[in-house]
Amino acid sequence: MVSKGRLRGSAVRAVGAGAVLVGGLSAAGQTVTIQDIGGLTDRGSGAGAISDTGFVVGASAITGNNNGEPWFFHAYRWQPRPGGGGVMLDIGLLVPDPPPGVFPRPNSMAMGVNSAGEVVGWSEGPSAPIAPFIWLPVSGHGLPAGMNPLPVFAPSMLSQA
Repeated sequence: MVSKGRLRGSAVRAVGAGAVLVGGLSAAGQTVTIQDIGGLTDRGSGAGAISDTGFVVGASAITGNNNGEPWFFHAYRWQPRPGGGGVMLDIGLLVPDPPPGVFPRPNSMAMGVNSAGEVVGWSEGPSAPIAPFIWLPVSGHGLPAGMNPLPVFAPSMLSQA
């Protein structure tokens, strides 16, 4: 995905995998910078969308390893800071998160973000089906700030939000 000359994606690092921003692309592609935006843990993350104002959303592993621990993910929103860098926020789940070490765990993934930093995605629980959400940084649209369920109309509507 491209937004104002920036790309989003994932990259493999020596210590794991993380979401990255690729920026500064000129028409001739002369300058490329890569910014590792990290993850909620050291287990990896992937970017799903970027806004025109630089917000990045996706999912970050909160549990999991290659030794048998199951992989589960939480949606995040990364907000750029003036002057460089940024802050990654775990935007949560629609269902309660069990204590550490309890499996299976719920998952969530952010799939879209607008210039105001409002996020859409999905959340599911061990006994709850996939459900769409909107996460708001401040109250708006008749909803409180934070994670809010959206009505389910058709699966394709989530990707169009």
